[in-house]
Amino acid sequence: MQDRLISGTEKPEDHFDRAIRPTSLADYIGQPVVREQMEIFIGAARGRGEALD
Repeated sequence: MQDRLISGTEKPEDHFDRAIRPTSLADYIGQPVVREQMEIFIGAARGRGEALD
């Protein structure tokens, strides 16, 4: 039997990770060019009704 690499259970550090990650692109500090490109990619995927790969 193979060990699973991904688990659905939370680890203690998961709570910390969520606390420090930005919740929206507006909260993302730095790299304005990358942020603008991500906004374009996300908007296009939403317009097509597809997931962003």
